[in-house]
Order: sequence, then structure tokens, then C-alpha cells
Amino acid sequence: MTVSDGASEIPPPPGWALFCLALGVFLLTSRGIQVGDALVHLDTARGLVERGGVALSFSGGGEETCGLVARGDDGASYSSLGPGMALAALPLVAAGSLLAPRNGTAGADRLGQDMQRAFEELPAVERIRLFRKINRDPRAWAFALLDPLCGAGVVLLLARLLLVLGLSAGALLFSSLVLMLASPLAVYAGSGWTQPLVALLLLGATLAWVQWLRRRRPADALVVGAWLAGAVLVRPDCLVMAVVFTAAMLSVRGPLGWRKLLGQLLGFSLPLGMALLLLAGWNLLRFGSLAPPACSLQLGGWSWRVFPSAFAGLLLSPNNGLVWYLPVVVVLAWALRPLWRSQRALLLLILALATAHWLLYSFWWDWNGRMSYGPRRLVPVIALLLVPVALVWQQGRWRRALALGLAVAGLLVQLPGLLLSAQHLPDVLPQQAWSVASWVTGWTVLLGHAWSVPSSSLWPDAVACLSGFLPPFLAGGVVSLVAGCWGLFAWARKAVF
Repeated sequence: MTVSDGASEIPPPPGWALFCLALGVFLLTSRGIQVGDALVHLDTARGLVERGGVALSFSGGGEETCGLVARGDDGASYSSLGPGMALAALPLVAAGSLLAPRNGTAGADRLGQDMQRAFEELPAVERIRLFRKINRDPRAWAFALLDPLCGAGVVLLLARLLLVLGLSAGALLFSSLVLMLASPLAVYAGSGWTQPLVALLLLGATLAWVQWLRRRRPADALVVGAWLAGAVLVRPDCLVMAVVFTAAMLSVRGPLGWRKLLGQLLGFSLPLGMALLLLAGWNLLRFGSLAPPACSLQLGGWSWRVFPSAFAGLLLSPNNGLVWYLPVVVVLAWALRPLWRSQRALLLLILALATAHWLLYSFWWDWNGRMSYGPRRLVPVIALLLVPVALVWQQGRWRRALALGLAVAGLLVQLPGLLLSAQHLPDVLPQQAWSVASWVTGWTVLLGHAWSVPSSSLWPDAVACLSGFLPPFLAGGVVSLVAGCWGLFAWARKAVF
């Protein structure tokens, strides 16, 4: 059953054009690697490619690396994060390694030395210069390609899911543009964080689950489990999402007998079991335990004490509230009744996944992500929330106008996060979730530059943000953007005329 009762006969926009358009946007607004988590993932992948092991080339210890790096039984430093992102970036880092200068062992260690310095206390200006130097290394910018590719993949999978549900071409195009321009994914698809990759894997699992719901084939159940296994390898806390999918499969048994359903659940669980075994072996070989050693910042990391503030803050706080950084989600209320009638199981799954993610991070001490622009913790479920939003696009002119107006507001909120260079971004990212909104401070900085004389003071920042320090991203972004616009123009000309 689909939800396309009023869908038009206009063919959907080509998926490749949406992918290229999104990739161009994400490449042009990427800042490359700017966070310590990305450095740890990069060095883990680099170790597999160049050193034949997963030991890091820089030492851990201290508050800056706490929760990211831990000492192994052999005294070496290892990543305490899940291996999924490093494994996903392995082909990219291998390609970047081929382009890296060959200056012997000293040259090979220079990147590791720079990454070690990135975890030291440095003045803001020196830290920015250091990260720009790191990003100029081919291995670093090759790794940094992962997030834009994942972000574009999320846009493509969302379009595919809406196509399977039978929504109109207009609804599909609207949701895709909102996702790539007016949602927090637009900011984090070029950041080096794990959230875009987790969003891709969760959305892939949801699409595979919809296919399983229609065909009830064991192969589809296995694919759902494979997508989720990837998410668990990236972030082990995604096991909570696996529980949600298991409950969803049990609740829609349909024509399947319990014996057949349990057989399919076994196929669904097989990739997840393999992922858990890999995680256990990953930790046992390095630390001699099933989990990385705890550190002072992570002891008691899950706490009831932060729940009231986090629960409300992830939804309403000025700096991390979902309704401020994805205002179009408000129209979701008008999609509940039609989706309840036509796609009840999918609606319940989406709401359950979003609620589980929301509740999960409501107990985490660092629920606001500290120096984060918007609700970084909720980025993995944003694409899922746009599925019911897309349905509102088909429910009449005034609701369409409301959705469009809220989408424009979301674009204005995201623009400072997209356009501000690394030099000024820390100035608009306060530590407190309930202080002045980051986007308000960001617009103050942007407008201050725009009115300054001479106007040249604005453009170095804009160019620095638009991958001025990552020439491959600049060239690739322009080509991808032109290809995407050309594909959509060709589609619109055929669809209209």
C-alpha cells in the first residue's frame, strides 16, 4: 500500500541528479577535519593502510583525548571509538595514501606529529592553522570525503524511500532540498563527525525494512540486519535501534507463521551478531577486555541527573533544539492521520526510532555536544522525520505554503553554520545549550562582515569556508553541483513541457 492517492503523473527527479546536487553542496561547504574524533578515525584507517595495524601514531592521555584514545595491553595507544567509520573510510584513505608525498619514515610521521599537536592546548589561531595544515594532506582530505558522500547518500536513500511509498515528484524534490539545505545534516555532512554515516545506515535499514514488509523474504530481513550491523560498528549505542527494529518486525507478523518469522529474525540477527563479535574481538585484542578502559569523563556518562535538561533541550533549547534547527518538522502533525491509515507500521517505526534516539541521548552527560551547531545528536534520525513531512506537501496549498515557509526559515538558520569559516565558527558555538542561539550570533558575525569596509574582509572567510584550503573539494564540488543542476533542469524541462 502506498500513500500516493493524490500523486501526480510527473515522473520523479533522477536520483543521480539529487545525489550530485547534494554532494556539490556538501563539498563546497565542507571544512574538512575539524574535530578530534575524526583524527582518531583517520589515524586508525591510516594504520591499517600504512602500518599494518590499528595502533595510533600519536599517544593518548590527558583530558583532550579522554574517551577517544586509550592505552592497550602492549602500551600502545588505540582508538576507544567503534571501528566502523575507520573501516568505511579505508578505501578513501588508501587512495589518499597513494597521493601522499614519499619522504621516508620522517615524512610518513609528519601527519601523526600534527595530529598529536591537535590534542594539545593551543591558541585558537594556531589551532586553525594546524587543522588547515592537516587537511592539506591527501590522506586527510580523502578521509574528509566520507561525510559529504554519506550526506549525499542520505539524500538519495530518502528520495528512494519516498518513491517506494508512491509520493509525488514535488514532495520528493521538496524533502530532498530541505534535507540538503535546510536541516542540520547540511552542516554536519562536512564536519568529520560520525552522524552522517549513522544517518545513512539507519535510513538504509528503514528502506530495507519497508521492502521486507512488502515481500517478507528472508533476504530482505538479512539486509536490514546488515545495515544495522554497520551502524553498531560505527556507534555501539545503535544497538538500541536494533531493538526497535526487532520489535517492529514482531509487531507486523502478518501472513507469516511464528516459525517462519523467527527464522527471518534469525537472519536479521546474524549480521548484528557478527558485528558484536567483531567489536568484542576488536577490544579484546587491544585492551584485554570487552570494552575500552573507562576514563574520568565517561564514568557515569549515562545519568538520570541530566535527563530533565537534556530531554527538553534536545527539542527546545536555543542552541540544540530540533524545532529551531529543523522548523519544518512542525508540519509533521498533519501527516499522522493519513500515514496511520495507509502506512501505520512505517509511521510507528519512524516515531519509535526518533523517540529512542531522543531518549537515549537525554541520559548522556554530553547531550548537547558542547561545541555543536544545532542538535548534532539527532542528525541520524532527521531524514526519517522528513518522510511524513513530505506527505504534507500533497495536502493542499496552504499546508504546502506553510511547509515551504518553515523550510526557508530552516535554511536561514543553517546558513551561518554553512558559511562561517573555521576562524569564526568557535565564536558562535557556546558551551551552554540554553544561552543565545548559535544561529543568532552567527548572523551577527556574517552581517558585521557584510557591512564592514572594505568588503574584502568578508570574502576571505567565505572562501575559507568554501573549501579554500581543500582545492579538490572546491573543484569536485563545482563539477558535482553543475551536474546536479543540469540533471534537474533536464528533468524539469521534460516534466513540464
